[in-house]
Amino acid sequence: MTRYVEKNNEKRENLYYFSKLLFKNKIKEKCVVENFKDDIWKDSDEFIINQIISMVEKWEYFNSITIDIEDYNKLLNFLHENNNKLFDDKKLLPSINREFNFLKNLNMEYNINEEIKIGAKKYIDLKYEDKILHNKFKINDLNISKYCMDDLLEEINKFLNDKDYSTNKMNLCKILINFIPDLESNETNNEILKSHNDIWYIYSKLSDISLIY
Repeated sequence: MTRYVEKNNEKRENLYYFSKLLFKNKIKEKCVVENFKDDIWKDSDEFIINQIISMVEKWEYFNSITIDIEDYNKLLNFLHENNNKLFDDKKLLPSINREFNFLKNLNMEYNINEEIKIGAKKYIDLKYEDKILHNKFKINDLNISKYCMDDLLEEINKFLNDKDYSTNKMNLCKILINFIPDLESNETNNEILKSHNDIWYIYSKLSDISLIY
């Protein structure tokens, strides 16, 4: 039934397009029809959409996607429109590290300082790429959590509050010192920074310790 496409029906056009894209010769050439009731496609749609999802799940990684990335983004939007709970149950969304994951395990990066992020990735076992949705994908009306500067600072805070000396800790403090005025201008960030007991103090103490080693 997928090959039968109701005239001027966007859903039917899209489903045919994605089916043909993924299953190629298994889907016959399109036949435009008119005045078909929607119920006639119900079982067929359920079957072909499940087939599409099964195929996509097998890719598992960004590099395994066999269609154009723009088409995959459109497909994800189509599947989400059809079932907005789908990404809760199926690993279809690629993270920055290119592995597919559930929506609940992913975030949208929002207003993160690039230099602090790079420093945190370098000096902390942050696994940042695991938790951020790949920036090639934009899903309309996707209910995804934002990963903001205060989230990053919370993770940095846990690292700095560890009492053990490390050159990694000192080097990260050196980066943070350059941004203290900017970070303190945000009330949330400022509250987080206060819990560091003063980054300057941490850095100076670590610098003194490093001279001993």
